Amino acid sequence: MKKTRQNKNLELRSDSIGTEKALDRMSAVESEDALLAVARPKKERRRPLRRILLALATQYVIIATIVGLSVAAALHYLVTPQIVARFEAIEAAFKRLPPR
Repeated sequence: MKKTRQNKNLELRSDSIGTEKALDRMSAVESEDALLAVARPKKERRRPLRRILLALATQYVIIATIVGLSVAAALHYLVTPQIVARFEAIEAAFKRLPPR
């Protein structure tokens, strides 16, 4: 296995100038990001009242639907036969009338 030698002598080289410029640019970008993060409005926390009102409205709609269907069913089974019987009585009365 071939051993590699590490350079312990760290000198400024020509590429270090480019590195310094890049580091300067990165720090400028990071500071801009920090400014943007500070400038952003804080997220509003969700309001529990909105959730409660939505739940109550949903329950109201469900209950109103159930009550409406119950009333419609009661009318259909209790009132409709009485109305039909009255119309049949009126029809029978018209049939007994003498023709004109």
